[in-house]
Amino acid sequence: MLKKYSHHRNIATYYGAFVKKSPAGQDDQLWLVMEYCGAGSVTDLVKKTKGNCFKEDWIAYICREVLRGLAHLHAHHVIHRDIKGQNVLLTENAEVKLEETDYDYSGSEEEDDELNEDEGEPSSIVNLPGESTLRREFLRLQQENKNRSDPHRQQQQLKDQEKYKKQLLTERQKRIEQQKEQRRRLEDHQRREQELRRQQECEQRWPEGKAIQRKEERCKEDKRAVEDERFIVDGQRKSEKNAKPEPVRRENARKGSVVNVNPTNIRPQSDSPEIRKYKKKFNSEVLCAALWGVNLLVGTENGLWLLDRSGQGRVYSLITRRRFQQMDVLEGLNVLITISGKKNKLRVYYLSWLRNKILRNDPEVEKRQGWVSVGDLEGCVHYKVVKYERIKFLVIALKNSVEVYAWAPKPYHKFMAFKSFTSLHHKPLSVDLTVENGQRLKVIYGSLVGFHAIDVDSGSVYDLYLPTHIQGTIRPHAIIILPNTSGMELLLTYEDEGIYIDIYGHFTKETVLQWGEMPASVAYLQSNQVMGWGEKAIELRSVETGNLEGVFMHKKAQKLKFLCERNDKVFFASVQSGGSSQIYFMTLGQNVLFNW
Repeated sequence: MLKKYSHHRNIATYYGAFVKKSPAGQDDQLWLVMEYCGAGSVTDLVKKTKGNCFKEDWIAYICREVLRGLAHLHAHHVIHRDIKGQNVLLTENAEVKLEETDYDYSGSEEEDDELNEDEGEPSSIVNLPGESTLRREFLRLQQENKNRSDPHRQQQQLKDQEKYKKQLLTERQKRIEQQKEQRRRLEDHQRREQELRRQQECEQRWPEGKAIQRKEERCKEDKRAVEDERFIVDGQRKSEKNAKPEPVRRENARKGSVVNVNPTNIRPQSDSPEIRKYKKKFNSEVLCAALWGVNLLVGTENGLWLLDRSGQGRVYSLITRRRFQQMDVLEGLNVLITISGKKNKLRVYYLSWLRNKILRNDPEVEKRQGWVSVGDLEGCVHYKVVKYERIKFLVIALKNSVEVYAWAPKPYHKFMAFKSFTSLHHKPLSVDLTVENGQRLKVIYGSLVGFHAIDVDSGSVYDLYLPTHIQGTIRPHAIIILPNTSGMELLLTYEDEGIYIDIYGHFTKETVLQWGEMPASVAYLQSNQVMGWGEKAIELRSVETGNLEGVFMHKKAQKLKFLCERNDKVFFASVQSGGSSQIYFMTLGQNVLFNW
């Protein structure tokens, strides 16, 4: 067969065979005599070529010649079963030849009839009767063995996965128990310090004759617009190991009802953080807030309010009977971005129009429409504003899609559609946008099963991280793009933990951020710290390592939600019985965040 079909310009010609005699005690060798190809194989040529790669026209030429040789073999019912670089030979004149090492002859119907009368089937190389039958029988037995072993292998894989999940859950529970024990010791230590401090103050600064006067002053202070809440601050910071007793506040420090919480560099006398709340109780749940100058815009279930932080703490109603789910103030663009209304539309309100609703000093502004919708988007779940090279991008998560808008300056002065990614397999719940090495935009979003990424240029969607060790669905909290990583590394927080990963889904750290309890809200602070709000405690952790840096224990369990932050002030809200809410602000101590 080799000699019959090898007379083609792209087939190495077969000339014959001979038996080479071997020394006594060794088997003789069968040698095949074929056409000489002096340039070697394609594999040899690739290894000698600079860069180990061919030019495109070389590849096209070699493929064309190989296909011509294969077409010749197939026309005569011959199959070459071993096409590879070592079997594609080149002559010194750059002619391409297929080496005849492993052929299989299918034959025609007439030849099949002849085979029934002859001694056996045609062979692949030498005509050994029954060789093809043996080969097929071997392949059949091999496939049967594979079919028998596959269920066993799959069963073993499932066992390994279950064992790995149990190991992860055990380690996770162990970390939780360790942190609970650590927090309990910190709480006991802080309680003893407070008792000792209280005794020292009573002995040194407050004689018996002034005790009654001090109680009356405390009663008066409770009637102010801003009330102090009793929180226990942990002592796990190095700066507090040598902390002195807290000095007594001046008696005139809080005269009047003016709330002096403007974002300035004025520091409290103590390094310990302070948590206070505004006396104003909202009748419905506070869902979001954003700072507008020093004042606070507050979005609730039934309206938009302005909390005047620069004066008496008065609250102004701006918009009623409309639900505000999320908001951000862009003062440079004179707009307030919101997800609002029954249909969760994305609306942009003009700050000049909102300002005039309070001052009533510009009739022209009052006549204009105060807001516009961004596109025709309804059912918005979450959005994020990201600035990149003087362009403000608005990435929006909807029910089954993600939209990317970009701000167009005057004369348009609005957000315009940039990219759209529809028919996503998993419903996005939270979304963010990162710029890979300052060049490539990628959308990161969280769902009920994990975290995913979208390449904005190509539109390809891929999974970043799926926490398979958690049964059922998960709750994604925050997508944090780590600083000083060129947009390449992320901290993904979900349930009561967080993992460090890059934008390709590879783990960057073995550390797992583990909260002491399930947080209702998680936020990244400007100080490169991450804060989690639980029912019984607020935890402050390092965003780089996940280590615990502060714990604020509350007297009673309550639902807390992050609102916004600026400089060293963090605003959050609590939901109380009956659906009412109050707003807190935390002034973090000097040693906790900043070292000015």
